[in-house]
Amino acid sequence: MPYMHGALRQHGGVRAHRPLRSPQAQRPATWGNAVSLSVLGFAAFGVFLALVLTKRLSAVVALILVPVIFGALAGFSPQLGEMMIEGVKAVAPTSLMLIFALLYFAVMIEAGLFEPLVRKVLAVAGDDPVRVSVGSAILAMTVSLDGDGATTALVTISAMYPVYRRLGMNPLILAILLGLSSSVINWLPWGGPAARAATALRVETMDVVGPLLPALGLCLLAILALAYLFGRLERRRLAADRREPLELALLAAQPGFPASALGQRVRAGRHSGEVSRISPDGRQFWLVNERSGAEQLFDTAFWQAKARALPSR
Repeated sequence: MPYMHGALRQHGGVRAHRPLRSPQAQRPATWGNAVSLSVLGFAAFGVFLALVLTKRLSAVVALILVPVIFGALAGFSPQLGEMMIEGVKAVAPTSLMLIFALLYFAVMIEAGLFEPLVRKVLAVAGDDPVRVSVGSAILAMTVSLDGDGATTALVTISAMYPVYRRLGMNPLILAILLGLSSSVINWLPWGGPAARAATALRVETMDVVGPLLPALGLCLLAILALAYLFGRLERRRLAADRREPLELALLAAQPGFPASALGQRVRAGRHSGEVSRISPDGRQFWLVNERSGAEQLFDTAFWQAKARALPSR
């Protein structure tokens, strides 16, 4: 018989024939056997994102329905209940640790835990771009200890962004330092990445984080060095131009505009920078934004009309 083999057993000197099923016969023939589980996993992830981003389902409902449906498609319908219980047992300790960390640091933030640190950083930083940049990194690293990226962004941006605006520093520096600091500190045992990695590997959290500690320390030093470099570059850039910016709308009222604005440091609404070039017909001109370094296009007729709408003095 195909795929069958004999097995001999001895019973009181009498041999008995016992057929054994092949591995293919032992495994139930389901649609999931013909499809790679990895493909189903990526498909489930894509369907989940599509449902949530298109607002067809809430995140909680999608997290329940999508795994159940794809688990059934993979042929695991009889084992789904047991898999759910085992999954809850595996992630429960990590989930409790994350919940405690979020609640604890939420209470501490409401109680003003980081306010003395924020005041100290702002007092030490002053108006020096180097100290402001390094202080931003230190503040982001400290607040990131709570393991919640949203809290880190709220505290760091609300404290440092007004300083960047006042000094004319590029706010992208704050975003870069915030992202780097938060991504490294989140690898602490109560952070999300470490907890998810430990759960996936079925090991203790410190088994994942412990070997990474030296590398994480080097990463923090590298972030501080990068913050210092950013501060030096910003100090050099801001020191190069101490001219008071002129209102672009007032310059547009002059007869020689936009030629009269070429090379001038101007302010156009919330943008400020130097007028770098003018189109050959004079209908457009470009301003180099002193915060982002990007070149922005402006329409001459628009600003001349805005100048005519200004009240006469």
